[in-house]
Amino acid sequence: MNVNKNILAVCLALVLTGCGGGSGGSSTPNPDTIVPPPAADALPGGHWFGTVTDNLNVVTEEYLAMVDENGRFRFISVDSAVQMSGNFSIVGDNLVGDGTAFADANISWLDGSSATPVTIAGTITGRSEM
Repeated sequence: MNVNKNILAVCLALVLTGCGGGSGGSSTPNPDTIVPPPAADALPGGHWFGTVTDNLNVVTEEYLAMVDENGRFRFISVDSAVQMSGNFSIVGDNLVGDGTAFADANISWLDGSSATPVTIAGTITGRSEM
């Protein structure tokens, strides 16, 4: 009976030693589980020219924009001389920001002020389209 216990103990030791504790799977990653890196943020810097539309789609004006690489901007309306200044941030190709819009000289906004807060949202393709 002692011989059977010794043989059983040796067999058990050999089986556990062969296991190695690993998962037994392949060492190469499965391409279906590889997560691609996030898209690089678009670069905002430069001089831009285009159309800006308010959130009610009531007013559309042509603007010249100057933007630095940190997202600080100055928009100037070609049509009404309204200026906007502020900051936006970019994640991937989406931009969001806020700032202040300044009315033309001797003009006031509907609330009677010459400056009003603005919120900016849109998409951007770096060095190409905003």
